[in-house]
Amino acid sequence: LARRGWPNCGLCPFCKQTTESLVHLLVHCRFTRRIWDLAKDWLGLPNINTGGWLNLNFNEWWLLMTNLPPNRKAVASLTLLVTWEVWNERNARVFKNKSAPPLVVLGKVKNDARLWVLAGAKCLGNLMPRE
Repeated sequence: LARRGWPNCGLCPFCKQTTESLVHLLVHCRFTRRIWDLAKDWLGLPNINTGGWLNLNFNEWWLLMTNLPPNRKAVASLTLLVTWEVWNERNARVFKNKSAPPLVVLGKVKNDARLWVLAGAKCLGNLMPRE
């Protein structure tokens, strides 16, 4: 943002307490971990332990998330969806001065997941509850 001349305080747009970085935004930030905790509860995925992420770098986290049971492909798809929506929320805050709480972001993840299932993401569909 600074290189492009955008106004930027350099802090995470979610927590406003830590310098913005990829690993902070997508792994360490309490806002993002709250979304993951909500997704974990929605899908009944006890293997997701957001409390253990604070010492991981991005590559370690990515490998962990894309190899989780019960279905590696489904959890990898979920990881992409949550990461995408967190990034979109970050951009909405930075460029549009709009913000949504974690439950709203999770709603977007749920909607995207339904669309992915309709488009053929069978593994993700098997993971999702029938709502």
